[in-house]
Amino acid sequence: MSESSETSDFMRPYLKQKFDLDIDQCTYIALYFWRPGPDGKVHPDIFSFIGVGILYLILSFSLFCVLYFGINCYLWISRKLGSLENQSQATKSLQTQLFYALLIQALIPFVLMYLPATIVFTFPMLNLDFDIKYPFMEITIALYPAIDPFPTILIIKHYRIAVIRILKCNRTNQISEDYSHGTSAVPKNMSNAVI
Repeated sequence: MSESSETSDFMRPYLKQKFDLDIDQCTYIALYFWRPGPDGKVHPDIFSFIGVGILYLILSFSLFCVLYFGINCYLWISRKLGSLENQSQATKSLQTQLFYALLIQALIPFVLMYLPATIVFTFPMLNLDFDIKYPFMEITIALYPAIDPFPTILIIKHYRIAVIRILKCNRTNQISEDYSHGTSAVPKNMSNAVI
């Protein structure tokens, strides 16, 4: 994946045209899977394939951990929920909501990180060029931390209700109503605090 004269010559016109950059003033890492040979035909570069193989091993190990612990967590929670006879319905409901939030949070990195990384490295390996006009993988990876908390916020009932109240701007009305009915868990001397 290191710089080479062949890779620089291959990337030079692209960087000049798209970014008005001179490749000699850049530092980069790149995979050049199909190098032209002396006979004029393209031949596979074994080191690029080995480099991607190592990246696939890292991705596979990470995905294995997500799947292994996700499945074990599912089995453990299912057993515990099945054996809880003396638990309240509210507790069982909360456990089920947390479980579904966990499942969706395990799916998000697969869709936003593993799948894009696989696409970005697999298509060039197969000598396919889709000329993607935008930084596909960078956008999906940047979205991941922003989207990750949404399943918890949207699936767990109390969080969802709180967000809906905030979005409807009923937050201040609800707090004042709670104080007037004496049902607030916030002490009276904390009325000026931001909740």
